[in-house]
Amino acid sequence: MNDLELNWNKIHAYLGEAEKTVGDKAYTSEQVKRLLQFSLKLTRVMILLLASSGMRRGALLTLRKKHLTYIEKYRLYKITVYPKAKERYVTFCMPECASEINSYFDYRTSCDEVINDDSPVIRYAFDRRNKAEAKCPKPVSDKGFKFMLEGVVQNAGLKIRHEVDPNGKVSQRTEIMCAHGLRKFFDTSLSRARLRPNTMSVLMGHKGVLQHVYDKSGDEALLEEYIRAIDFLTIDDENRLRDKVETLHDKDKEIQELRAKMAKMEESRLKITELLEVMKIAKSGEGKVCKDRTTQGDDRVCG
Repeated sequence: MNDLELNWNKIHAYLGEAEKTVGDKAYTSEQVKRLLQFSLKLTRVMILLLASSGMRRGALLTLRKKHLTYIEKYRLYKITVYPKAKERYVTFCMPECASEINSYFDYRTSCDEVINDDSPVIRYAFDRRNKAEAKCPKPVSDKGFKFMLEGVVQNAGLKIRHEVDPNGKVSQRTEIMCAHGLRKFFDTSLSRARLRPNTMSVLMGHKGVLQHVYDKSGDEALLEEYIRAIDFLTIDDENRLRDKVETLHDKDKEIQELRAKMAKMEESRLKITELLEVMKIAKSGEGKVCKDRTTQGDDRVCG
């Protein structure tokens, strides 16, 4: 039997590109807000993490508490994604999401779960009356994650219809991917904030992007860029307004501190000026005494 070597490049050229079974559009801010309205604590954390960090759902499911670092100054979390893999990278989640995570951890603690560094950020839902179940957190599986998120999408009335071809056949293709649409929302928000393309790629953990080994200053540089996008990522208008008020409060506090420092500097300047005047008068008086002594024939030396 003769084996024939096929030229697959030519064959694929004639076949054309394979059609995607799903679309690649992003959720809008209003759609994400609606998802949150139909979510419980667990799914709220899931949705906000995906929307404000740009993580893939696989990364979210392996996330542990030790991979989160709270930054008090900005009230947000720095997130280390794939910490033990070559694809390791750093991203962040907005204050609205960080607040929801803290509330979720507090709820789990109130149910007798002991939260430690190895605790999964996203755990299976549990009956809080069942203390044994509450104390043994299990990470959510990919299947469970998909089931919960699709349930929220359906309850929110956002289940995108499948496309229908001219022959009336229902396609599997939809405009928005259930989980990936949240990652696309993150991408779109960064673009609206006019972040640099390379920074966007790093924050999204794109493969093939030349990434430097970020030291502390590198993470801070990424954070400064991320902060510019927070207003576009924030979903709840109340949270957005609160963040702006707190930002203005912080700026006002800085202004008050600067004024206090200026007042102290002015006080010091006046004291120095007064001291110089006293020294000038004293020196002038010494000069007059010397002159009088010279006039009177006193041979003592004047300092």
